[in-house]
Amino acid sequence: MHSVQGATSELLLGEDWMLQQGVKIDFVSCEMKWYADDVRKMVPFWCTKDERRAQPAKVRLASARTSVYGDMAQCGVGSGGS
Repeated sequence: MHSVQGATSELLLGEDWMLQQGVKIDFVSCEMKWYADDVRKMVPFWCTKDERRAQPAKVRLASARTSVYGDMAQCGVGSGGS
C-alpha cells in the first residue's frame, strides 16, 4: 500500500491489502478492524449515500480520520505491499 501526502479525509485501500491483513469491515459499528503483530487495529469510518442513484453502487466511499504515529510499516502499511 502506498500513502499519499495531503490526502486527509479519504482513504482508499485495495482488496489485496485488506485480504493480506485480514481486515474486517463492520458496517453496523462503522469500524474497520484487523490485527498486526497481535495488536488490534481499528479505524472508524462513515459512508456516503447518493440518494439520486436508482441502483446501489458497486463501490462505497468510506472516509476516516487518520493520523500517523511512528512507522506505518508497523501496521503493515508501506512495507512493500501493493
